[in-house]
Amino acid sequence: MKKKWEAPGHSAPFGYDFWYQPRHNVMISSGWGEPEAFKDGFNPSHVNCGKYGRAIHVWDWTSHELLQSIDLGEEGYIPLELRFLHNPDESEGYVGAALSTNIFRFYKNEVGHFESRVCLAAVKRMKMSTAWLYIFSLWKSELFLPYTYSKCLQLI
Repeated sequence: MKKKWEAPGHSAPFGYDFWYQPRHNVMISSGWGEPEAFKDGFNPSHVNCGKYGRAIHVWDWTSHELLQSIDLGEEGYIPLELRFLHNPDESEGYVGAALSTNIFRFYKNEVGHFESRVCLAAVKRMKMSTAWLYIFSLWKSELFLPYTYSKCLQLI
């Protein structure tokens, strides 16, 4: 390794995945957790100790400087794979949070900063025969779709 990608003094904790959109001069990265926390298997107590990430990070693609970190909150622990839309003119994408199984949409707002919000949240009910998939639209309306348990697990 010749050097780190990020500019000196511009690191983010818990690096994992990244995706860039050169037409917007931006890269987004996610963070899993401290290697010490997951090397022996997942321990839920490590989440509350701060050993797992819950933020995505916005980088300047040219200067490699960290511009912004977006805290995904309690519903966004362990953000892993993320992708921008495949249209290179778009400045939005999605990231999955492994602990909650929520999917967040991230996007550039009117003033040029990035924001995020949950766009798909999966909740398993106690009934073994049925699971429910909640899909939250960007306009805060809610669509309630029942699926059989096995079909829902395929979607999650």
